[in-house]
Amino acid sequence: FVVNRKLDLPNGLNSIVGSRLYLNVVDMRKNEGLGAVVSKHVEILSDTTEDEGLQAVPHANGRDWWVITPKFRSNCYYVIYLDAEGNTSVTEQCLGTEFGPESWLGQSTFSPDGNKFVRFHWKYKLNIFDFDRCTGVLSNAQAISFPDIEFFRAGCAFSRSSRYLYATTHTKLFQLDMLAADIAASRTFIAEWDGFNTPFNTKFYMANLGLDGKVYIGCPGQHKHIHVINEPELPGTACDFQQHSIELFTSNFRSFPNQAHTRLGPVDGSICDSLNINNNPWAFFR
Repeated sequence: FVVNRKLDLPNGLNSIVGSRLYLNVVDMRKNEGLGAVVSKHVEILSDTTEDEGLQAVPHANGRDWWVITPKFRSNCYYVIYLDAEGNTSVTEQCLGTEFGPESWLGQSTFSPDGNKFVRFHWKYKLNIFDFDRCTGVLSNAQAISFPDIEFFRAGCAFSRSSRYLYATTHTKLFQLDMLAADIAASRTFIAEWDGFNTPFNTKFYMANLGLDGKVYIGCPGQHKHIHVINEPELPGTACDFQQHSIELFTSNFRSFPNQAHTRLGPVDGSICDSLNINNNPWAFFR
């Protein structure tokens, strides 16, 4: 299944805002394993939504999916249930920080265990939610401010265990301990951009957890390098953050992949574990 947007740009809205969400189905058994599109442009949702917040995580049964996309200029989120047959249902949940019109240049992600949904934005704070993979319900909204820092872009990624959350603020990188009694107070400064250019600046932007357990951080403009956190499970500067340590084959402009969180199996013992699959989510990547 592939979920994508069509940009209608109503009332002069910026192109970062999508106004329709579509479902496309690719059957990988066709075309000698290369796959073929068997269904496309099935409308799931028609409303203005935020481009930076689209995320997908497996359902607690290990088979179906949850897709989240924020509603434009609000504190509301559309939570879409997608089953193995391609059927969808949509709920709207409103909680936490209300976002205004300046809602671009941020990033959202799920924790690797699927229990947290995070949305970080330079103006509207680091927003952390509990997420129930069985019911699809967001709860316990927290908003962490960075009042001592001026920044215009924000990114975020978890360590593999889901304990540490890394937050980029354009020129600075921070680590937060999700197991701390006070997550905001656990904020630890890791590094500041060292001024390197390739040929434009390599300041910090979107971040992703890689299959190798490292966290990779992209840059906001045209560049030929990315940054890497080699030991993201270690506290503080022991995480071994290396700036512009990976050279790319060619120039890249801002882009960083937005990947579905495919590494989760069912929640063992959950009422949603109807498939009776033993959960070993990282087995295929070791």
